[in-house]
Amino acid sequence: MIPIAICDDELLHARQTQAAIRRCEAQAVTRCFESPLALLAAVTQQGYAPRVAVLDIRMAGMDGIELAKRLNALVPGCAIIFLTAYLSYAPDVYETRHVYFVLKSELDRCIGSALRAALAETAAPASLQLATAHGYRNVPVTDVLFLERILRKIQTKLILVELHAEATSEKLAMGRMLDGQVQALASAMIDADEVVKQLRIQPKFLADSQWDYLQKLTDRVYKGASKRFVMRFPQLTPADSQLCMLIRLHFSNAQIATFIAVSPASVSQQKFRLKKRMMQADGGLFADGETLDTVVCHV
Repeated sequence: MIPIAICDDELLHARQTQAAIRRCEAQAVTRCFESPLALLAAVTQQGYAPRVAVLDIRMAGMDGIELAKRLNALVPGCAIIFLTAYLSYAPDVYETRHVYFVLKSELDRCIGSALRAALAETAAPASLQLATAHGYRNVPVTDVLFLERILRKIQTKLILVELHAEATSEKLAMGRMLDGQVQALASAMIDADEVVKQLRIQPKFLADSQWDYLQKLTDRVYKGASKRFVMRFPQLTPADSQLCMLIRLHFSNAQIATFIAVSPASVSQQKFRLKKRMMQADGGLFADGETLDTVVCHV
């Protein structure tokens, strides 16, 4: 059974949410709370640990965003779904760890997708099998703090920085394997992020707070990638840097177009101009026919 908490200070809306959840998830065991304090009391005094919490944002006394912050701390494994009648609250929810943002007017249409995302979020953490000096090891994505590439391409030779030796065919093969593992782990960390998941499902024009969040995520996964990129390509514009960040996070052209309020064709044109500027700065780039997305993720 799946324990799901519903918190809405309007009981009628809480019951409507409860009915909608039961229609799309037969194993749901729901509890309705008419105030944030009532839900927090159940958690702290009764040991209640919901797997999913569906929270109204606009409530008296304590809003749903503050409640989500407290639940994040008290029940770290609980997935948060925000439910509101007011689209203006959308940027504020990025202050918390959450899975989904649902408008009450779209409850019946969206709650199923929201629940599936929430249940996937609370499933066993994704892991990646990595080769180490002591054999292979399964590492949960949530245990990875950051990634740092240990490979550099210098005058068409791949070298291991720690060895400072010219790559033999065996070392070259090892380098490619390690590079593939780094890229796979980076992708897994990005795909596990709640904000990225939400933006893939419901892309929207990005607010400043969302740009800041994605910038921090990129620098955490790729360890200071934005600063390193600007130092290598100082001629690039802030818009170029934002585009590179979105490419690193593996967003599609259509999603990027929505984020910056242009057409997908305009995104393709921006990528073409970006590629030309990068080639002007470093003539060795794209020498082997690599795509812009591949090069950006490896710089």
